[in-house]
Amino acid sequence: MSLKALLVDDEYPSRNELRFRLERYPEIEVVGEAANAREALQLCSAMDYDVVFLDIQMPGMDGVELAQALRVGGKNPKVVFVTAYEEYAVNAFKVRATDYLLKPFDDARLDDTVQRLLEGRNGREARPEGKKPQPSLAGRPRRSTAPPCRCRWRTSCTSTRRRTTSSCAPSRTS
Repeated sequence: MSLKALLVDDEYPSRNELRFRLERYPEIEVVGEAANAREALQLCSAMDYDVVFLDIQMPGMDGVELAQALRVGGKNPKVVFVTAYEEYAVNAFKVRATDYLLKPFDDARLDDTVQRLLEGRNGREARPEGKKPQPSLAGRPRRSTAPPCRCRWRTSCTSTRRRTTSSCAPSRTS
């Protein structure tokens, strides 16, 4: 069974592009579109959507306020913000957003979002009971595998300094 999606963006070209990009996922079915929060609330009162893709900046009520209104109104769709404004991310996650896509985004990023939506289907994660989610290691610096140094810099000694300075050679044990 596919997830019923609502697209909410005041710019038609943005809605059109997102609809086009979501067409390659048979698990997501776009069944509604709205140009503002008022239209979105009307559509949500007539149908239960599984996911709402929201823009942040819209005339009248913004996307974060709309997400809050959906929660207060008893509707509980997953919310994915699709916006060009990174400064609203903290507020978006305060209203329990599933994801935050920053325009322009690539297909790999959209793949991650769809996977997250599918994993969280029916409010449960698709992982064994009791297992915690593993944090993403992308973008983190790699830890050095070199032995610890006993030089004057102690813990702040870098592998570069260790290779170039004789006083930073790893300690030898006899």
